[in-house]
Amino acid sequence: MDLIVGLTDAGRFISHYTTIETAIEHILPKRRLRIGTFSRTNDPKENKTWEFQPGATRRATNLVKYNLHATQELSRGLTAQLKGRARVVCFCSDQGPLTATPLDDIYQRGFAKARMWAQYGGAHTGVCLVFDRLELERRIEQQFTAPKFAAIGAPIQYVNRRIIRDFGPNDPYAIQVELLEAMGMRKYAQAHLERFHHRLFFRKSDRLARRGRIPLGSLEQHDGRSSSGLWSRTARCNLR
Repeated sequence: MDLIVGLTDAGRFISHYTTIETAIEHILPKRRLRIGTFSRTNDPKENKTWEFQPGATRRATNLVKYNLHATQELSRGLTAQLKGRARVVCFCSDQGPLTATPLDDIYQRGFAKARMWAQYGGAHTGVCLVFDRLELERRIEQQFTAPKFAAIGAPIQYVNRRIIRDFGPNDPYAIQVELLEAMGMRKYAQAHLERFHHRLFFRKSDRLARRGRIPLGSLEQHDGRSSSGLWSRTARCNLR
């Protein structure tokens, strides 16, 4: 009952929607959450190729070879590298302030989102699992520790983007070609991910939903050679 009655801390619990089959056959008996790939999401920003813009900080750098076709190929390659290093599990958080009165707060609760029930909860026939956020973070940190993994979590930030953008060195969708050519795609992608992971994976322009990824917004696995590598599609978080 403390999930509903008397609760005023909007950050205490997070909710995960799933189908009843997944909950009964996998999550509950095994006490595990599967960490998915970005290629299996249905969010446009997450499953499409990100469009990057080549740029240079030195006038002597030759950008002529980065024509439209080359830029498209570069965008596909860098998108694959960045998303290939990341895995995600999604949650909904409560929206404060909470008054501790269940009926007044019901539509602010993470487990009472009709759109989430329709899209992720088996068209309103599934389940919504509610977790203690701090306890879940502790379990995850026990299993996914540095330097092999980096567990990163934050609420989704919704912002309005300019249609015409002025790409600069601090834009996450700008490619510094001098560094790319010097480092190679794999190492450049890792450096770009370490610098811009929050703006790439936790920022969207649509304000209609309130979804959050806590605390596994992205997980990176390093192979010890070039601080890069891929994590298996079958990776899971053990909740025991």
